[in-house]
Amino acid sequence: MSFFVAESYPFELSFYELEQQLQQLLKTVRPANCWEENEGITDLSRHLITINGKKYAEYRIYQATFFPLTQQSIEIPSVQLKMQQIRPAAKPGGERGKEIVTYATRPLSIHVKPLPPHPLRDQVAVGQFRLIETILRKNAAVGQSVNYNFRLTGEGNIASLAAPVVPDSTTLDIFPPSEKQVINRSGGVVSGYKTFSYALIPRQNGTFRLASYFQWIYFNLRQERYDTLHSAITLQVGGTALPEGDTVRVSLPGSIYTGIERIDSSKQPFDWQQMLRSVVNILLVSMILGMMYLFWRK
Repeated sequence: MSFFVAESYPFELSFYELEQQLQQLLKTVRPANCWEENEGITDLSRHLITINGKKYAEYRIYQATFFPLTQQSIEIPSVQLKMQQIRPAAKPGGERGKEIVTYATRPLSIHVKPLPPHPLRDQVAVGQFRLIETILRKNAAVGQSVNYNFRLTGEGNIASLAAPVVPDSTTLDIFPPSEKQVINRSGGVVSGYKTFSYALIPRQNGTFRLASYFQWIYFNLRQERYDTLHSAITLQVGGTALPEGDTVRVSLPGSIYTGIERIDSSKQPFDWQQMLRSVVNILLVSMILGMMYLFWRK
């Protein structure tokens, strides 16, 4: 949203109570059915541009990228901006005339195209993305933690990118990831990356293709079709396997659950202190009842 002043405009214009007007303007133009990535314009600097051979001064007021969240059209209503117009004096040294003039935009309606049929149509991201992955080590021993980074980079709604859905596995423990994102907003394009960092702990020897665990589906705008990014890394595990029924989650050094699978829950320890407290309480209650009985007999 910009205000344009033709170079040939005969009067001087200045902004009038812009802060108060902007609050209402932005409240009006922001559609409720969209995710907004605001470029955060803070300086109303003057830019000289040419449109159809005519020179203008552009004052950019607001710039953002909208990502539709529903199939409803994006409706941006007409908004008004009041400016102070100063006319030249009728005679040299005379008083210059000032008046408030109002400029209005035309309403906009943006059609939102539905995505092609797909089981995950309402869940996938839309844009242009690629996968960059790194792993701490490709060769590990059973029970050894491996750091794996799954980074999605490209153009789209970076902030809303969801982590890949990881299936359950009996051979590999995969802990919930930590997330880190960097978003760039420039020239109407939102780009950047989002990284999901996982801790992987193998439970047995073997060769594990991480593509079996890490896949990410999105709609590719350039190719206009669904696409899948999947890992190209293979993890080689060698070493002593864990005992049957054991889990790395509870066998990590220092864990309060270490060895819990070997404890017989049917054998409860005897608490002598609790037993002594119970006996004392019973004796005290008996003494009180006895005193009450003697008092009643008298």
